[in-house]
Amino acid sequence: MLWTLIGLGIPTVVSVEGAVSSNKSSRVKVSLILVALFGFYIATSSAFVEQRQKREAQERARELRDKVDAANMQLEQQGQVLKLVSLTVGDLGMLNRLSGGEKYFVRIAADTSEKRLKAYLSDIERKFSGASSSGLLSVRPPTAGSRNYELVFGSQLDVAAAEVFHRLANSHRFPPDRQIAEIRREPSSKR
Repeated sequence: MLWTLIGLGIPTVVSVEGAVSSNKSSRVKVSLILVALFGFYIATSSAFVEQRQKREAQERARELRDKVDAANMQLEQQGQVLKLVSLTVGDLGMLNRLSGGEKYFVRIAADTSEKRLKAYLSDIERKFSGASSSGLLSVRPPTAGSRNYELVFGSQLDVAAAEVFHRLANSHRFPPDRQIAEIRREPSSKR
């Protein structure tokens, strides 16, 4: 900025000196000096405004560069997650092909008393409100040839989903004492 001021000051001084040393009337000399000084003022003001705008533009560019870097970092992280999801979904798809289209459920418990099983259902519903209303948790009546009601988690699940439901049931200790969660084939599933 100093060099800009020096560069603008030299012609202004030369113009003022030329006006003072000229043979023109004092009115014309004063007018020329005022025009030279006004020109110096406009040029320096413009230089300061330009310098300020340049600094602001550099600051905006730095902020945008930081935002772009942050967005690229986030995209890279999301790319890694998407790659993992893609691999996992592919693996689950492969696992589901093993089942041949059959559907499964997770039997949490079996008992001859529907009332006892409904008590467990209520405990699970307290942990996961909406489980019963979603149809993912229910007490099924005894199947042909059995006297046991079944506390069931999930319905019409692919084998991969049944595995996830099974792990969830065990990790949250859904099965009552001396019972284990089991993945079972749906009775209506094709064989």
